[in-house]
Amino acid sequence: MSGPVVSVVMIFLDPGPYLDEAVASVLDQTVRDLELLLVDDGSRDGSTEAARRWAERDPRVQVLEHPGHRNLGMGASRALGVRVARGEWVAFLDGDDVWEPEHLERQLETAARHPGAGIVVSPTLVWTSWRAGGPDHVRGLPYDADVLLPAGALLESVTFSGAPVPTCGLMFRRAIVPPDGPADPEFRGLFEDQTMVARLTVAAAAVRAKDATSRYRQHVRSAVHRSPGRGSRDPATLRYVGWIERHLAEHGELTPERAARLAEKRTAFEPRWRFWAWYGTRWLALRLPAPVRALLRRGRPQASGVLTAPEPGRGDPATGSPTAG
Repeated sequence: MSGPVVSVVMIFLDPGPYLDEAVASVLDQTVRDLELLLVDDGSRDGSTEAARRWAERDPRVQVLEHPGHRNLGMGASRALGVRVARGEWVAFLDGDDVWEPEHLERQLETAARHPGAGIVVSPTLVWTSWRAGGPDHVRGLPYDADVLLPAGALLESVTFSGAPVPTCGLMFRRAIVPPDGPADPEFRGLFEDQTMVARLTVAAAAVRAKDATSRYRQHVRSAVHRSPGRGSRDPATLRYVGWIERHLAEHGELTPERAARLAEKRTAFEPRWRFWAWYGTRWLALRLPAPVRALLRRGRPQASGVLTAPEPGRGDPATGSPTAG
C-alpha cells in the first residue's frame, strides 16, 4: 500500500489546551493526502487521552509513544515519528503551534517547481497575539524565495545569521534522513532543532517558500523561557558550539570566517568556572519571589558574541523535553 504525500510528525509533552488547536490545523489542511503521527513523550496532563480521541475520529491520525510511556526528549520523539512515517515528505508541527490551512499546499507547490530540492523552508509568524499580547511579526529567512539553494546553504541560517529555520516551517524528503534520525540523538532539548537542520542541509538542496503560513506560539512554558539565561547561556550552548564546529569541519564547511565566529562564541562562555557560577546563581534566582528577581536583574552584564538558541524546542530545561510537542 502506497503511503501519503506528507507525514506530519507532532511531538508533545503536557501541551494542555494547545494540542487540539494544533491537531485541527493539520487535519484542516487543503492537502488531504497526509498522515498525522502524534508522538507522546510521556504526557501526564490528559493529553494522551486527547490524542487518542483524535485517532478514533480520523483514520489519518496515529498515536505513538515510547516504551513504558517514558519521557525521552524531543530528538528521540521526532526520530520515532520519522521511523514510522510513510510519506514521501516529512513535516514537523509542535503540539502548541498551528498552520494556516494552505501551509502544506504552498510548500508542495514550491517543491514541485524545484524537483531537485530535498528541503523546503518557510518563514514563520512569531505569534504573541493569541494571548492578547503582540504585536506579531514574521521571522524571515535570509534566502530569496523560489531559488534553489545548494546543499549546505542552510548552515548559515542555523548557526550565524540570526534567522533560524523554524521547525514548524520545515519540510524534507524522508529519503535524506540519517539512519539515527533527523537530529543528533545527544541533544534532547535546546539546539536539537539546529542539529537537525545542520544534518539535513548537507544531504540535499533546499528552496524557500514565499509565505509565512505557520504560527510559532510564544508562551512561558517553552524551553527558552524556562531555561536560566533564556537559552543563550544554557549549558547546551557550549556543547552545541563544539558540535557544529566538528560538523562543519567534517563536511568541509568550516571556513576561516566561521571558525573565527565560533571562537568568539566560545570565548563568551569561558573560563567555565565563571559560567557555571553564573548559571547556578541564575537557577536559584528563578526560584526567588518576583520582586527579588527584579532587583537581581538590575545591572546584569550582557556578554558579547553570545550564541542564542534559534527556534527553541518546548519543554523543561532539565529534561530537554517538549511541553507542547
